[in-house]
Amino acid sequence: MSYGLQIKNPGQQVVINASGRGLYCLGKGTLISGPTQVSGLATGSHPGRRSGSSVYRVTFDPTMTPVIAAIDVRQGFRSRILGMSVVSAGQVNISAYCGNAADGDNFDTNQVAVDVWLFGFINTMPSGYGLAIYRADGSVAYDLTKPNILLPRSRLSTQFGNVTFPGVTRTVAIGNPGGFRQFDRFVSANSWSLLKQQYAWGRNDTSFLKLFYSTQQFRYNNTEPQYGNEGADDFSNGFIIEGAGLP
Repeated sequence: MSYGLQIKNPGQQVVINASGRGLYCLGKGTLISGPTQVSGLATGSHPGRRSGSSVYRVTFDPTMTPVIAAIDVRQGFRSRILGMSVVSAGQVNISAYCGNAADGDNFDTNQVAVDVWLFGFINTMPSGYGLAIYRADGSVAYDLTKPNILLPRSRLSTQFGNVTFPGVTRTVAIGNPGGFRQFDRFVSANSWSLLKQQYAWGRNDTSFLKLFYSTQQFRYNNTEPQYGNEGADDFSNGFIIEGAGLP
């Protein structure tokens, strides 16, 4: 039998376990590029029509370990994290989408800046006094002097239908919705097209909303083009946290 600290709620659900690790806000992103706007033609050749985006940089204590990004879900916009890349120790770039005013092809024509945050592990305690819970290997499991512990308030899902947003002051989403790809080999002689569709979290209603990220058409000289796999909806899940206390 192993020993360790566990804290349970009245429903006997474990909310803190010393063998686990807490995620903390490492910092808020600063806009370094964009927002770029949608461009190209949905029926044109490669690269087709491309949605806009923006890029943010988060600088944090390099002793901390980045894990996942979060995004503000603004009323009337469709938002998602597009990607995350490490620049150097203590610096991460986050690519994000936040747009509205969809055109006839369902591309958002108004791309705006949006707040994003980086969450991760705190590996060492800063100097000073405070309460912490440590794992058996000596690493910090929970730093109870830090605010913004990740507390899910509601599920987000592209598979299980509408989600009623909880009564939070600021709705922040963790997790990226999926999408699908569709190939058409019969556009015209010696040509085919690829439709790539991705979902985004939205608050026009209480469910996820779709966005077209790109529609591309490639032309080949061969009668039988090379093409990738056609995929059905890529379902995914996330959750909502209270963002009122975030920087």
